[in-house]
Amino acid sequence: MDDVKDCLEATGAEGVLSAETLLENPALFAGFRTAEWVSGCEGDFVDGKLDQADLLIEYLNLCEKYPVPW
Repeated sequence: MDDVKDCLEATGAEGVLSAETLLENPALFAGFRTAEWVSGCEGDFVDGKLDQADLLIEYLNLCEKYPVPW
């Protein structure tokens, strides 16, 4: 998350886009790394051994439980 802080300081922006990063690691803001995201990352992360496929299944189950009415 140091790169986020650096970006905010350098640009003076009030926020940064995280969409692409969240596709790789949906648990980013929970402070965990997925098992697939183990190298090249520094910071206060705990390697939670989360699996992207498990997160996808959990998301799809939530979509089924709470459908969007469109």
